[in-house]
Amino acid sequence: MKKILEIIVLGLLWCNVSFAENVYDFLKKDYEYSRSYNVQNVYAHNTHSTRTILITKLKVMFSDCGGVDWNKPDRVYSINQKVFPESDKHIKIQAKYPSSVKTRCMQLSGRFVTNNSNNTNSTSSSNKKLTSLNKLNLNNNKNYSIALARCSAIQVTQLSLSDPNAQKRFDDMGLFIKKNTKYIKFIIPGKSKNINAENAIRYHERYVSEYQKSLNKSLIYGDRSFCSKLKKKL
Repeated sequence: MKKILEIIVLGLLWCNVSFAENVYDFLKKDYEYSRSYNVQNVYAHNTHSTRTILITKLKVMFSDCGGVDWNKPDRVYSINQKVFPESDKHIKIQAKYPSSVKTRCMQLSGRFVTNNSNNTNSTSSSNKKLTSLNKLNLNNNKNYSIALARCSAIQVTQLSLSDPNAQKRFDDMGLFIKKNTKYIKFIIPGKSKNINAENAIRYHERYVSEYQKSLNKSLIYGDRSFCSKLKKKL
């Protein structure tokens, strides 16, 4: 039991590390206003190697940035444009500021895009219903990565600590995640082993959520059987 609790704590800490990233640590921006064309230019850059940033809005205050109350901006512009990993984005906003305004303070808002929507080539996206693992062609590296992620997730689906096989299921979960660090790059290209490990965990957590939403007993039973056979081949 103690070892199980240690695994849970370590898992939570690992998850916190992978999801504690602040979007503003990776979002770099510059501003330039063209009064002759009434255009506010925003030059955004995403320094993250794998995650896409969605720029949501721009707030403008007609003052310097000291003691600004962003709840009462002078202008607010909706943007909703993506900046892909390690890429630039030039955003043009039609904006006519009063000619008397000489000083401006800007706040650009954004967030990381969830569910890996920048990886649209994935065989199974989050907006599709889970299908049986038996239908996946494992000769395809992307499908194999998906199968590993789902097999790691299925281990902790409907898991109770009173389950006599809880320890074994946690061990199997770790085995599938570890194996997927070698294949997740076919879905989400990573530049290092650490990034591949983080992405493998993200994909594992994605399918934990998918199985919890589904709670299809027939699907879960069939996938568990599939994963038991797959484990023997690892």
